[in-house]
Amino acid sequence: MEINTNFKKIISIFYAVVFYLTSVILSLLILSSLFFTVYIPLSGKEKIEFSNSTWYFPILIFLFILVLFKSKKIVEKISSKRLFLLFSVAYLIVGLFLINRLVGGLRADAYNVYQAAKEFNSGIFDSLTNRDGYLHLYPHQLGLMSLERIYIFLNDDEKLIYFINLLFIIGTNFYIYKISLKLFKNQLVTNYSIILSFLFFPHFFFLTFAYGTIPGLFLVVFGYYHLLKYNETSRWYNALISIVSFALACLIRNNYYIFVIAIILIQIFNFLENMKWRKLLVTFLIVISIPMSSFLLKSYYQKVTHNPIPQGAPMISFITMGTQDNPNVPSLGGWWDGYNSSLLINNDFDHAKAVEQAKNDLKNNLLTFYQQPMFAVKFFYKKILSTWLEPTFQSIWTGPLTERGYKQNSRILRSIYEENSGYYFLNSFGKVFTVSIYLLTLIAVINYIFNKKFSVVELITIIFFLGGFFFHVLWETKSQYVFIYVLLLIPTAANGLVKITSMPTFKLRSNK
Repeated sequence: MEINTNFKKIISIFYAVVFYLTSVILSLLILSSLFFTVYIPLSGKEKIEFSNSTWYFPILIFLFILVLFKSKKIVEKISSKRLFLLFSVAYLIVGLFLINRLVGGLRADAYNVYQAAKEFNSGIFDSLTNRDGYLHLYPHQLGLMSLERIYIFLNDDEKLIYFINLLFIIGTNFYIYKISLKLFKNQLVTNYSIILSFLFFPHFFFLTFAYGTIPGLFLVVFGYYHLLKYNETSRWYNALISIVSFALACLIRNNYYIFVIAIILIQIFNFLENMKWRKLLVTFLIVISIPMSSFLLKSYYQKVTHNPIPQGAPMISFITMGTQDNPNVPSLGGWWDGYNSSLLINNDFDHAKAVEQAKNDLKNNLLTFYQQPMFAVKFFYKKILSTWLEPTFQSIWTGPLTERGYKQNSRILRSIYEENSGYYFLNSFGKVFTVSIYLLTLIAVINYIFNKKFSVVELITIIFFLGGFFFHVLWETKSQYVFIYVLLLIPTAANGLVKITSMPTFKLRSNK
């Protein structure tokens, strides 16, 4: 009994830390958005621009939430299935138009992974075995490359990836809808989740991004849903689907390790509260499945290529890059600047020497922060704002750029991809939408603090957001990396919106 009491104290402290940290971070982002606007021009230089927010920006936030609130009676009457189907058909039509009319191809990492996949399917492994090969530098991309090998086997056309991404995006929104229903058991919350997930346009525009983000995100929510099902029913096929999905998601995109860590934490606390050993066993299988799947994949390619899998760019180099302000690149301090790849090249691909240099450079970065505390505050503040308040999350920037010679043959697409009125509108709407999600999530969290009524599994996406936030404070960052955390806050934000509508003052006004 004493042990149980101690467990409860630990769990309650953990929940308090999660809620208060989330509240502080969201408050920081919301307040900062009232003063600063983040903008990324559509050029390959990845330059970040800051400007002052307009005086009427808070009014736009208020009007957006008011429109959602005023539509309550209509929203709660619509069938969730019908609402999801309506938005899905719209997404499918617009998505097919985008895929068909878009002029431009893959670039940067997406291009390199795709080319490596084509070469592997032809029996050429130079990208992995040659010292200057892309996969030699970044062997963590082997999972994504393997997925694209399947795509290329089916059809050697990059637009197939765009179409599959579109299906993954709709599928992700479907499971956000199903997860919302399962967590909150409230049709209004569910319907608001559907609406907000489809209004979050960066998710849609990432269909042209042939990277691990979109398929990995689908696998994460797919696995999350089946884990919730398993916790309810104890059916082993749900557990198996969940385990496999999480393992594949982490293979395709390493960022989803953070989500799995959130899952593991909540599953452990769930076990401590209920003492159901089956849940603990599934948690253990999730833990071991991820390194096991990575080991099997590397073993396969080691056998195929007859070469050991290279270590690639040292992990510590990403932290060094994330804490340095390189004056020789146009991007912001803490953003990608090529440090990790040049580190290996400059050390003649000697991994041990590269690690040692990265450690020394990191020490110098930290020493600079220690000696110049105001510089450190400014550095991290700008890094955080550029990461979390860039309204498009680079979803359009990752597509074809005009400076690369791509001219769109559609007026609508020219307006967006050639940095005209369409792009400016999406930036403005995106800022209102993103900050509204932060504000509604904050309301939901404050409600959790005061009412102490919540399901443990509701906290998974909040912990995921916290993990992503602190990870990118130190790690190399880009705004495109963090849209996944914002998207998965939507069910909590929808719950926050419903909490507003249920407040006594709102009820009174509605009755009047």
